[in-house]
Amino acid sequence: MGTITGDDLSMDIGQILTDEGHINWDVSLDLFPAITEALRTIVLIRPDANPAQGAITLEVNKLLQSLPAGGIVLSDIFRNLGVSGADAGPGITRVEKSVMDQALPGWQTHTTDARIRNYMYTQETPGLFISYPIPTVALKVEGIWGADPTPILVGTDVICINDTFGPAIKEWALFRMQSMEVEAASISLAMAHQSHFYNLMGTKMKNQITALQMRGDV
Repeated sequence: MGTITGDDLSMDIGQILTDEGHINWDVSLDLFPAITEALRTIVLIRPDANPAQGAITLEVNKLLQSLPAGGIVLSDIFRNLGVSGADAGPGITRVEKSVMDQALPGWQTHTTDARIRNYMYTQETPGLFISYPIPTVALKVEGIWGADPTPILVGTDVICINDTFGPAIKEWALFRMQSMEVEAASISLAMAHQSHFYNLMGTKMKNQITALQMRGDV
């Protein structure tokens, strides 16, 4: 949990936008939603920014499984917990689906009523994973995931992630605010803020949405 408030962030963002009075960008309608979106984007990139750990109850006879309510991105699934959730069992290993396809054709039909051996996961579906074998009873596994961050709704709300992410939050919010403008200069600024955000997060912009896409121009 951080110490930075919605008021802290909105004041800094307003100063950078030379909109200290929040005439062009409303605090409640524009800035707070952008800050909340920034928090969520950060957690999607860095699940450890807002981690949750516990039992995941697997759906019976389902290949594709979901995270518990409030989970938005998987970090790891590391052991079996049986049906009761108290029966600590063997570890679970992540494998690539392509490896399973090659090494064990027909794996999609294998079932179990005892324990999960492997799971498969891709960043394209951050809240979903595949369990192997398919559970025929409501088995539980233990995992860790990134939880949906608490939204910033009023100025006194405090960010739920560490204060070290403050600069990244502001860069994302600035990207979103500048993306609302139609001038070419504003779009250029939006793209610069987006680039700064991903640099601060230590990740590349590959396949990330751009300001022009958000406006529907491309």
